Amino acid sequence: RIMVEGFESGRERWYEEDSGITWVDFTDVIRSASAELDQGQMLHADSFNLADSMSALEMMDPKMDAGVINDKNKHVIPADECFDGGLVDLDPDMRTTLMSMDKMLALEFTWLRGTAMVQTLFTCLYCQRPAAIKNKVLKVFCHGVLKTCEINKRAASRASVYEEEDLSTSTGGFALCEEMTEEQVSASLASVEDELQQQIKDLRARGEGGGATSSSQTVAADREEGEEGEGEGLWQQLEGLLARIRLRRGWFAVTCHLSKGFKSIRAARKSIAYSRTQLALVRKSVSLYHDPSATPAHAPANAHAEAETPHNYAFQPQLNLKHMAPSPPRAVRLLSIDEALQEVEVVLQQLDSLCVRLPLITNLQQLQHVLTDFAADIHPLPGAMPRSFLRIMLWSDNKILGSQGSMVQWVRESMLEYMLPESVLSSPDAVDFIARVAKVSLNLCLTLCYNLGRQRRRLARNMDDWVQLQPYAEKLDQTSFTSIDETTGRRSAVSTSGAFFTGWLLDQVLFMMIRFLELGFQLRLYAGLEYSMLYWYLDYLVGVRHNCQ
Repeated sequence: RIMVEGFESGRERWYEEDSGITWVDFTDVIRSASAELDQGQMLHADSFNLADSMSALEMMDPKMDAGVINDKNKHVIPADECFDGGLVDLDPDMRTTLMSMDKMLALEFTWLRGTAMVQTLFTCLYCQRPAAIKNKVLKVFCHGVLKTCEINKRAASRASVYEEEDLSTSTGGFALCEEMTEEQVSASLASVEDELQQQIKDLRARGEGGGATSSSQTVAADREEGEEGEGEGLWQQLEGLLARIRLRRGWFAVTCHLSKGFKSIRAARKSIAYSRTQLALVRKSVSLYHDPSATPAHAPANAHAEAETPHNYAFQPQLNLKHMAPSPPRAVRLLSIDEALQEVEVVLQQLDSLCVRLPLITNLQQLQHVLTDFAADIHPLPGAMPRSFLRIMLWSDNKILGSQGSMVQWVRESMLEYMLPESVLSSPDAVDFIARVAKVSLNLCLTLCYNLGRQRRRLARNMDDWVQLQPYAEKLDQTSFTSIDETTGRRSAVSTSGAFFTGWLLDQVLFMMIRFLELGFQLRLYAGLEYSMLYWYLDYLVGVRHNCQ
């Protein structure tokens, strides 16, 4: 058994008492062995092979070992030492509170872009121990951030349209405020909002800077004499806090409503409009504080050169590197505050677009058009959370768009628009065929909720499912439209409308083939010399589809 040098004695006793393991420190043995090894040599067991070496990590190599201590993280102080030593200001003044709230928002939306939670949200010590915060506004805001992330995490897992490059749902062992219900978090945000409103009314009634101070239960009073006059005014700082609490409450309501599916789409749109209004106020109040790290959500890697303040200890970007082992360290670019506010605006706009367009869908063609437009035509491309909410609203509790329509009904109506006779569609064989088509049509629609790369791969598999329906369509054409010439006795397929089941099926497959090729352009998979051939082939497929219609 190996005991790492510097192993805590209390933890050593825990292992001895509970596990019965005796820890032996042979660091000196390893050091003496390493002194005898030349460069390129390695001490290993006989079972160590090439496959093991390909998956092994080289310790003490900054590019491979996430836990190595180097110039970038040697000034990082563990969370326990920060809290025990009083390095984290648990009752910050209003300017620091404003700055901390914006940075937590930036960390949240950096996580929504696909970065691990331990490298974003939980590099903030306030998020690790929200119960220790004495500032009520900051504490309630932190609860709101954690609960919002927990709702987003559950929604993403439920929708299951994200991949490892889209979103990381691992919390690294940290809590996301699971002990509080959505109602409790919403009530606490509303309570703080009311208190801030009352304070603003009192200050305005007495005049700006009339000597009033903030309540000890809500915000910490400015500690330095004259600090109030340096800013835009105490009441403006309170308005900045109020705007952030309202934005958090609005964004929290949006995630709650959308996670419930299509039935809450109207309430979600109202919350989106409310959030966008508060977002504009938040942007105006960013100038109320002075961030020593300028625009980044965190200080840069060499932030130890800056003045060591409790605020810097509360946000340490290299804090949880050891949680990423045994994977190689990954460079993380955290959103700046301005970028985070812009990201909030983009996400709200994308969700609002869904809330407007989804209730207007009445047939299969409209549904496919909305899904393809949302996945590719909106710039920037929607992230994992908007697509997850799209998936939940589209199909939840075995209902499509909250029973706004039935996929079987929409497939049947699509065939009627294709001029297939209604009498033919009412036959038992046709009803069974429509039910089969409805299943693969639903799978196609769900595929369009993935990111572009995964969508293209799944489209190839979806086309295989549609091709398997070809024999059923040919059989239906033979039984429904075949006529026998009385003079020659020849059988021929004759449709009074000129439409056949195979023609409708081909039209749907052509839609997927065209979409498959278009995704290649959007993903930049083609070489320049291939463009002429691809454009010709796309023109050919569009022409064939036009003839089918």
